[in-house]
Amino acid sequence: MALQSTGIILRQETNADLTTKGAELTFQELDENFIFIYEDLKALSGSSNLPAWVVSTTYSQNVVVSYDGLIWKYVNASPSAGVVPGSDPLFWVQLAPTELTHVQNSDTKLAEGTADEVSAFEIRTFIDASTSGDNIGNTDLILTDSIRTLDLSTGKFVFANGKVIHGTDLLLPYALSVEGFSQSIGGIFSASSGLKAIVGSDSTGTGISGDTISGVAVLATATGNGTALKSVRTAGLSNHSVGKILIEPTDTASNSDSSIFEVNSSTLGSMPLPRMTTTQKNAIVSPATGLFVFDTTTNRPEYYNGTFWQGISMRFMQVFFTQWNPTSGQTVAFGSVAGTPQLASTSPAPHEITMHGNGVIRGCDFSTFAAGLAGTNQAWSLYVRHNGTDYLVQTVSSAATVRTFSNTSLNIPYVNGDIVRMIFVNPTWTTTPTQIVGGGNLILQ
Repeated sequence: MALQSTGIILRQETNADLTTKGAELTFQELDENFIFIYEDLKALSGSSNLPAWVVSTTYSQNVVVSYDGLIWKYVNASPSAGVVPGSDPLFWVQLAPTELTHVQNSDTKLAEGTADEVSAFEIRTFIDASTSGDNIGNTDLILTDSIRTLDLSTGKFVFANGKVIHGTDLLLPYALSVEGFSQSIGGIFSASSGLKAIVGSDSTGTGISGDTISGVAVLATATGNGTALKSVRTAGLSNHSVGKILIEPTDTASNSDSSIFEVNSSTLGSMPLPRMTTTQKNAIVSPATGLFVFDTTTNRPEYYNGTFWQGISMRFMQVFFTQWNPTSGQTVAFGSVAGTPQLASTSPAPHEITMHGNGVIRGCDFSTFAAGLAGTNQAWSLYVRHNGTDYLVQTVSSAATVRTFSNTSLNIPYVNGDIVRMIFVNPTWTTTPTQIVGGGNLILQ
């Protein structure tokens, strides 16, 4: 038997023995003589039927040559000479013998009654396809427009416009669709040790999307340090998920009815929050209220409350002073120990509070009560002084017996050893209040 270039011509007419017809085979002859055809196809691996690569020859796209005992295809759109096969994948790619198609017709069609060429790849793919035990026969392969159907008795394999469909539904909009198996199957893909079960990558769309009415949409299993399921996408895995999520290592638990997301393990912990520094956290643009991160600078989880980032728990530090008769125009200091306010300029500085640990002063709530005269309504200002810098709590213009100073939007970071004091800037009252007592809290995170 002889081969015509790298392809085989199939003819419907009954012909004499192969030795008299050369490369022209009937479907029946193909069935009966496949073992000989297969041996000839294997012989192509020596590249003896292909032109050898020549350094001075200019090659154009899709030209196939042999070099160093291997088969190479020129893939660059620009013709060139002198590029050694195997030296640059932008110019030459290696082909397996089964990838060779007829030089006169690269269309991979099988058709009866015509002389359409068949590649080695097609023969290797479709041989022994019928479950009846016959090879390719007159009823096994049907060509209808661009759809190729291979009858498997229990269903069909349909090859249509680059799609592969197993089953009877030819309208599914997927590259690969599987349905209609009569036997029980464990999945669609199986990967051996060291390989990824499924890898989906799409820079503009969804890497992997699974839809199921009941059961498992996508199931991927990897042992050791393997990757079970990996999806690479510019904007993430998906812009939303529908349903409930359970993560657990043994596949024995089930979602709690009241939980949309659950992590279950008796031997492993969970790190569900993104880990970042305070600088990185503060750089998040328009954080959503309730957004959580783990701040590695403060070493704790924090969430955004709609105004600022705060820890899950808040602490309160009491600040107060005992009964006092203020003087107009003075700036006085007080702190967290019993006593009356003292001039802030006094040396050594009175009422200093030494902070312990790292954190942020997030707010202050403070009230005064006039046991004597309430005084007039000139503007009275309360500040938090941190390491010599004053931060306004509130200015109150009131002649009431009780005056309240409040600010829950402070943002004063502190570290261990910082100095804090409370500062009152007294106005020039028309009538000065008397017998004033005051107390409140600094809100610490």
